[in-house]
Amino acid sequence: MFAMIPLGEFTTAKAFYNDEREQFFSNSLHPELYGDRLTATSLAFGGGIRLRDDLSIGTTFTLSLANDAAAPVYVSNLNDLQTVLLDSDIAVKAAVAPHLGVAWRPVKPARVIATVHTEQAFRISTGFNYTLASGSEQSTVLHFTHSYMPLTVAAGVERDFTVWGSRFQAGLDVVGHRLVARHVTKFIGDGSDPELVIDEVPDDAIDVLGGAVPNRTGLQTNNPGFPGFESSGWIFGAGVRLAVEFGP
Repeated sequence: MFAMIPLGEFTTAKAFYNDEREQFFSNSLHPELYGDRLTATSLAFGGGIRLRDDLSIGTTFTLSLANDAAAPVYVSNLNDLQTVLLDSDIAVKAAVAPHLGVAWRPVKPARVIATVHTEQAFRISTGFNYTLASGSEQSTVLHFTHSYMPLTVAAGVERDFTVWGSRFQAGLDVVGHRLVARHVTKFIGDGSDPELVIDEVPDDAIDVLGGAVPNRTGLQTNNPGFPGFESSGWIFGAGVRLAVEFGP
């Protein structure tokens, strides 16, 4: 059994948009990273068994959570938000993400190891339902994924050998990640289309005293990531290890 339990905040989930929608909140462009957005408790149970002298298997289960939250809202007066009535309906679902491992020794000096780590994430689905005093209703559901870990497959090999009367152990492991190509290009508008980026501070902008507005030159926009962003490529990693056994 393996557990990591924080002494401070038990769980913290901070959502953000990884595109121009974040301009209405932090007005910053946040990268999308594995395992971010969440400070979570990690709880895992595992075990292993040797089936034969040359074959061992093991399995582990990591706790995975999903949260469904609904917030019905009744607005009796749009001019006085203190009259808003808010209800809540929250459900937390627990599931497990299994991980598997196999160690096989095809010949005595060598051993092959492979692991499979299934997808793991903490997902939150939040539903909003607005009801006005006039009787009109609007509803929507937003989905956020925190602490996402994708399906991971890894493998490695190690070879025992003896040189000059000493026993050595060598190992090699390789891992690769494919970054799917993403490209976002944003267009500059003339102000007629509110969905397009506009220059909020024109190059000839002046203040009330007739002086030039500081930093007016160039495009000033509250849209992060302008004029666009892209990402693609490969990430490779490899490790080599060598150990020498001492003693009788």
